[in-house]
Amino acid sequence: MQKAIHVEDNNAVSRILSIADISIIENNPTGLLYIPVEYVEPPVLNDPALDKAYPMYNKNTGVMFWEVVNYQYTATDEVLARKNLEEKIRVIEQEKQKLQECVDALLYDNLANANA
Repeated sequence: MQKAIHVEDNNAVSRILSIADISIIENNPTGLLYIPVEYVEPPVLNDPALDKAYPMYNKNTGVMFWEVVNYQYTATDEVLARKNLEEKIRVIEQEKQKLQECVDALLYDNLANANA
């Protein structure tokens, strides 16, 4: 079923702020930008007292999905996930720098040989 969504920002993955009937794209009283998507029903929560499902949208794939947050575990899990991701990014940036240095050296050698 098609629905129209309004998303939070310009990130690749964004929170969905509102979900409306697809007709709002043509007859929009709010002036907000709505995107047509294939609507996905929210998941059944294991513990409605501790779990919350948030609608999300991936702009790169054009797919709507639901992110379930378990508030009993979220704080520590999110901190650990963020720290691990920061470490992976640090390692990848170091590897990228080393590869760039190799590419620069090869280009310099090729230019030097071409001018010799």
